[in-house]
Amino acid sequence: MQIREKIIAAFNDDARRRFPARIAGFLWQEDPTEAARYSGRELVRFISESFQKAQEYGMTTRESALGVFSALRLIVGPDFDQHPPSRPVAP
Repeated sequence: MQIREKIIAAFNDDARRRFPARIAGFLWQEDPTEAARYSGRELVRFISESFQKAQEYGMTTRESALGVFSALRLIVGPDFDQHPPSRPVAP
């Protein structure tokens, strides 16, 4: 059982590392004008930074939420979440 858990963890780590590149590819395909502001490596780095920023809002596991947050940062602006209409509403 120990080996199986290690293999699963390794696959999960690999998928987590590759995810920013997958989102970059998606953005290059869906919005090449915005994505073209960055080189390939810069865009992947920008998306990785977006994931870190998204974690501040509790977005940690849902790929769709991380992807949308990254796309918003790219299209609206890197600090879109700091503008009043974008801030989360406190309960």
